[in-house]
Amino acid sequence: MYRVAFKYINSFLQSFAACRRGNTAIIFALVFPALFLLVGGGIEYGKVLNQKSKLQQYADSAALAAAKELSLAQGDDARIVAVARSVVDAALRSTKAVKGTADFMLSDIKVDVKIDEENKAVKVHLTQATIKDFPINGFEIETVSVEAEARVVGSLNVCVVTLDESSNKAIFLENEARLTGRGCAVYANSTHAQAITSGDSAMMTASLICSAGGKVGGKGNYNPLPMTDCPIFDDPLSERPAPDIGACDYGSNSEKDKSVKLAKNINTTLKGKIKIDSDSFTGIVVENDTVHLQPGTYCGGLLILGSSQVNFASGTYIMKGGPLLILDESTVIGEHVGFYFTGINAVFNFAPNTDIDLSAPRDGVMAGLLFFENRGASNKGIHAILSNSARNLLGTIYLHNSTLLVDANAPVAQESAYTAVVVRKLNLRAGPHFILNTRYDETDVPVPENIQGLASNIRLTK
Repeated sequence: MYRVAFKYINSFLQSFAACRRGNTAIIFALVFPALFLLVGGGIEYGKVLNQKSKLQQYADSAALAAAKELSLAQGDDARIVAVARSVVDAALRSTKAVKGTADFMLSDIKVDVKIDEENKAVKVHLTQATIKDFPINGFEIETVSVEAEARVVGSLNVCVVTLDESSNKAIFLENEARLTGRGCAVYANSTHAQAITSGDSAMMTASLICSAGGKVGGKGNYNPLPMTDCPIFDDPLSERPAPDIGACDYGSNSEKDKSVKLAKNINTTLKGKIKIDSDSFTGIVVENDTVHLQPGTYCGGLLILGSSQVNFASGTYIMKGGPLLILDESTVIGEHVGFYFTGINAVFNFAPNTDIDLSAPRDGVMAGLLFFENRGASNKGIHAILSNSARNLLGTIYLHNSTLLVDANAPVAQESAYTAVVVRKLNLRAGPHFILNTRYDETDVPVPENIQGLASNIRLTK
């Protein structure tokens, strides 16, 4: 703006210099000081307004981030203040990278943070000295200050937490995939610039979407747009004890059933969506049969294929050193069942033409956990829901070290009263619609501690 004004003044002076009439000189002598003051004052005032607008953006972002930290930091005031300051510092670094060292926003900003624990609010006050490119007496504005307040206005349930803290695409939607969290929050702990990626025609919807890093995708890929640079969300199930494994009840080395050959690499099977030869499987094989299975430790895993009909009795099923594979056109039903995975190749895979209906236990060590992976596992596996008929997956999917892949062509978990996902990474491909409900009052399956009501809804209030 001030470049235009200077150009105008320069043009005026050139016209004056070319003029030879005495009246012009007199008029100019009388008018020019006032004109100079008006134009100069307008320039300075416009610069201050621009500076204040930028500062307000920084204050708003800092207050939102600090309030989010307040909801998670359990009274750690120093950490909350540090988060607010880091947001402002990051904004200044970003300005410098884009506009260079001459930009007025690069001067120091005083950051004052006030925390109101009782009302769950954080107030951020920013003050910055103005830089006067065109100083005129009577128009000086020494400092610019702005204020923003953000408040925790309600609790949200957790529907997705991805635990990987560094990878890109920690949450990844592609093609026409959809992720819908109803009345709950989605968190990605990765600090990567592409931590949350929703591309193509994919759509992610939740009450809150929060990335510790950045996001890829625009308004057409999210509702609402993700908050970025969020604090890392601690594993909400980190204190949950694992079930006792014990000796083999079924499969290899068991007196209750025969041993079979060693399995192939199950992760290769998952990625290629190919069938596995039952003769190469070590564990229990159910093929074209109708059976009722009992809880216990399944050494070598469990393979269900053909047109099998399997009913799981209530209890805990431990897949030790092998996978849970439900393939071909098999149907499985299990009410109040939990599956624990430990050892090499201990993953699950539900093939496209299978029919899956499972709910988590009501009590015991696996209460509320439908799938639970050994946290100490060194391998980073892939657990896959490829089924086009997996309407009920009631409970929590907890895979500390692995990726959950959802690659169906139909809605998944839409009939579950609730489904929560705590995994290393989440990947939705092709055209699934993964629906995460939070209708907790419609089921007797308990919600694990730190899933219900742990997330927070943050709003700017000033």
